[in-house]
Order: sequence, then C-alpha cells, then structure tokens
Amino acid sequence: MSPVISSDAPPSSANIQQLVPNLVAHARSYVQSDDLAEDVVQDVLVRQWQRGRLPSQPVRGLFHLVGRQSLQSLRSTRRRHDHENLFCTGAPCTCPDPEEAAMLHEIERLLQTALAALPDRLRGPLLLHVVEGLGYQECADRLGIPIGTVRSRLNRARSRLQASAQGRKLWSALSPK
Repeated sequence: MSPVISSDAPPSSANIQQLVPNLVAHARSYVQSDDLAEDVVQDVLVRQWQRGRLPSQPVRGLFHLVGRQSLQSLRSTRRRHDHENLFCTGAPCTCPDPEEAAMLHEIERLLQTALAALPDRLRGPLLLHVVEGLGYQECADRLGIPIGTVRSRLNRARSRLQASAQGRKLWSALSPK
C-alpha cells in the first residue's frame, strides 16, 4: 500500500507523485477502467499545473477533483456509447437470455442513477469503502476527515441508496423468484 500524505503537508512534486497511485485507484473506483482512470488523473493534474496552483488542501482537493472529473468522464462515455448504439445496425445480441440481460442492464442503470444522485460528500466514502475495500480509518485518512464522519456518511449513503432502490422497486428486481 502506498503511503498516505498528510492533508497539511506542503505541496511538492514529490508529494504529488506519491499521491498518483492513490488518485488513480480513486478514479478507477468510479470509471472501472485502468486507462480511463489514468487519463482522468492526468487531466486533473495538467489542469492544476496550467492554473499554476494546487487546491488549498492539496490531498483532499485533488481527490475531490479526481472524483468530479471521473463522474464527468463517465457521463461523457455514456453519452458517446448511447450515440454509437443508436446508429449501430445489425449487431446480434451476445447475451444468452435477452430478458435477463435487459433486467441486469436496468438494475445497473438504476444503481448508477442512485449513486450519481448522492452528494459527493456521501459518494466518496461509499466508493472508497465498498469498491476499493478500504477500512474506515483508511477512508478517513484518504479524505482528510475524522473516522466518525466517515461512518456517519457511509450510513447516510447506504440509507439513501436503500430508499432510492425501494422507491424504484429495485429490491423486487434483485430478490430471487
């Protein structure tokens, strides 16, 4: 595991270089692609370099910017795929059961919508804990917030996802028949 840099450490190129693997892992938790995650981190770092300054809290600020850029990249990719699929003709379905594939696609869409509806302050800890598998303390260190705040944000995020899923009848789609 790469070292975690303190939020109050003065920004330097060495500190930023140490952060890159963590930033890429954070982006990967959103975009689910190594290449796209590296592109997102590079975009964020280049933008900050062009501006000539880092956020006031470099660690926290860069993780926040990477998260936001990852979501923007997901939206852009989704729009591009939707556009390409709209004009794609004659492509046979590779799914063995089209009904099951449609249901899985709908569940994935509902989950992505529910995650996107969460505020950044709730989505970040949830993705770090659930997707990246970090413990509470690791999430707190990475986000620069107290461990109690991580726990309460995770609880609120889970509650909102559950309420959203129940409101959209997602639980019935997920329950075995």
